[in-house]
Amino acid sequence: MESVLFVKKSQVHVEDEYSSSSSAGRPSSNHESPLPEIEARVSDGHVLIRIHCERQKGSLSKVLAEIEKHRLNVVNSTVLPFGSSILDITLVAHQVTIYN
Repeated sequence: MESVLFVKKSQVHVEDEYSSSSSAGRPSSNHESPLPEIEARVSDGHVLIRIHCERQKGSLSKVLAEIEKHRLNVVNSTVLPFGSSILDITLVAHQVTIYN
């Protein structure tokens, strides 16, 4: 049995042209957009993927498209809202075998 665990926690910090100074009466603002937390485990050709991300329209379809790019077929998926702005996405996928 092979198992891999990957967890990535990051934040993107973007400064706009008004963020350093508000001397001209412009509002100061910093935009922080958290990146998704992703865990993956592999066992006997199956992959369990868990993603915590910001709730946005089309999140699941983007995730599924990205998973399929990596030669994985999604067998089961569960999406649970957590609070007002977070999604918990859990997927079970099977590695596609390519025969030549």
